[in-house]
Amino acid sequence: MNPLKFQSQPKGDTMLKRQIGTLFLITCLILTAVPAALGAQNTVTVNPASGSDAQTAINNAINSVAAGATSSNPGVVILGAGTYKISAPIILKSNVVLKGAGDNTIIFATGSVCNSDGSPAYIYGSGVSNVEVSHLQFQSTATGPKDGGHGDYRNCIKLTSVTNAKVHDILLTRYLYGDGVRISKSSGIEVYNCRMQSSGHDGVSFLSGTKDSRMYNCYVEVQTNTGVRVDNCANIEVDHNTFTGSAGSGWCCVELENKLTNVDVHHNIMHDYKGSSSSAGIGNWHASGSISVRDNVMWNVSPYIQVGSGSNILGPSDRSVENWVAKGYGYGSLGSASSSQSTETVSPTSEEDSKTTANETAVTETEETELATETKETEVATANNQTAENETAITKAAPEQVTGTDNESLTEENISETGTQTGVNEPPVTEADPEQVVETDKTSLTEENSSDIIDNRLKESTPDTVYQDKEYLDIGGRPGIGKYRDLLLFNLSEYNDAENISNATLSLYWYYPDGIERPEDTIVEVYRPAAAWNPENVTWNTRDNGVLWTQPGGDWFDMNNVSQGDAPYATITIKGSDIPDNRYYELNVTDLVKEYVSGEYENTGFLIKTRAENADYVAFYSSEIDDENQRPMLAIEEKI
Repeated sequence: MNPLKFQSQPKGDTMLKRQIGTLFLITCLILTAVPAALGAQNTVTVNPASGSDAQTAINNAINSVAAGATSSNPGVVILGAGTYKISAPIILKSNVVLKGAGDNTIIFATGSVCNSDGSPAYIYGSGVSNVEVSHLQFQSTATGPKDGGHGDYRNCIKLTSVTNAKVHDILLTRYLYGDGVRISKSSGIEVYNCRMQSSGHDGVSFLSGTKDSRMYNCYVEVQTNTGVRVDNCANIEVDHNTFTGSAGSGWCCVELENKLTNVDVHHNIMHDYKGSSSSAGIGNWHASGSISVRDNVMWNVSPYIQVGSGSNILGPSDRSVENWVAKGYGYGSLGSASSSQSTETVSPTSEEDSKTTANETAVTETEETELATETKETEVATANNQTAENETAITKAAPEQVTGTDNESLTEENISETGTQTGVNEPPVTEADPEQVVETDKTSLTEENSSDIIDNRLKESTPDTVYQDKEYLDIGGRPGIGKYRDLLLFNLSEYNDAENISNATLSLYWYYPDGIERPEDTIVEVYRPAAAWNPENVTWNTRDNGVLWTQPGGDWFDMNNVSQGDAPYATITIKGSDIPDNRYYELNVTDLVKEYVSGEYENTGFLIKTRAENADYVAFYSSEIDDENQRPMLAIEEKI
């Protein structure tokens, strides 16, 4: 609310007193009628200044208005027109609105701003609620698709464990090389009225149990992967957006992945999209659950729809985007479309007749997997470099393919390996048996599970990357790639008598590499981490933000309390000739658990590795997997 200004031209004392009385009355009325509006004046305006550390002033302003702000009385930070050069992220706080002046307010990354788990985006919110980011443009120094990429940390806006947020009226320009808006473990998120001009990996991504969220009225040019990705989510709506792209990369406009509940994709326009290995409208990557794909208009994309049910308009004779927008489809059909974004389409190239079809898919799990594998952009040939007759290289999906890491790193990861382990890549997350698929809210399961189990991957080839929300845990070594280790932490606070514990069993569900023997036995070993580690920051190199392990890959003690010793607390052997039989494998960790419960050592969890760490790579499901019957378990038996 803008301050009221009263100007008077007094004509004697009577007139002056009358005006003063009037002002007093008006003031009383305002204070009585709209006290909340006055509270909402907790506003700070920031204007651009010289230098490359504009985030300092912006973060100071956010912190200032956040103090005392509430959901009904939010603090507001206004960014005036101009360019704000940042060298570190802008950090969101609860109950704060961050608003620019439209395309003329530019957030400009001067260098490697997104370079660590603590700096994963230009604008970052974690564990906050009731936030809003709007009317900004993002730019960077990048001049090409490979320039300016920083591994997993390459996002314009990232929201983790956030509730009730709005991101709207944002312009993301070419070659930012990042996810436009990356959302994980959040709820009540709205992304709308945004324009994403080949911004990078995914335009928008809903991940890891995000629920009750929506993307609508956005324009997206697909460049590297997808326009929007929905992975392991519930109650997600993707509607009234326009997807296109002629970069010759990426693989689909909308990617649906893994377990989904009540996902509704409707009234979108997908047109004239040319990817690399695929140019799909709706792409399927192991998707299952309740998926509605309805009332969308598509032309010059192929295949049209790989998963989902509903009637859609495919290959219409009318290929004017403007006409379809007028009929209620795509970006601009809900209003607020930017005049700077043309909605004119290129001349149609397909002669296919207009048709409306009911896409009632009856694809088996095997067919879905094969189809997704054939079309995923970053696939490479497996053993013996054999290629299918359609010249599409097929392999087991690497974990980055499940979560959408950039194409360049994937290509390096998935090349055929040296030695006899050729073709054993990092695992896909396979579907559960049909009777195990339960339509439920993944977030509630994840939160309930996370209170008892925390697990992280440690990966030598990407030593500074945090792997906290993968659906698998992997150990061992891959020749030419590197070593893999894992950390697990279980809540033992309910146990207070170590002598009463008769047995403790750690159970891991082995599922990968499916159907492939390994040249070496996998000897799984469990050790005691030497110090506490932060799951938000732990990597191959560090146990917390800025705190290095003494030895890269993690510090541990063995059962004889020898640092980096080789006498594990527990061990099992999986023969190289064995293949996963989709069941739990058990390790007796009684001694270590009793040491924790007795207070002899701080509970730092389990460090799991293989003895040889060479050509013995295997993977188990993590606590992130939907099926609770496949997650890591710690069973503790007590004496009666």
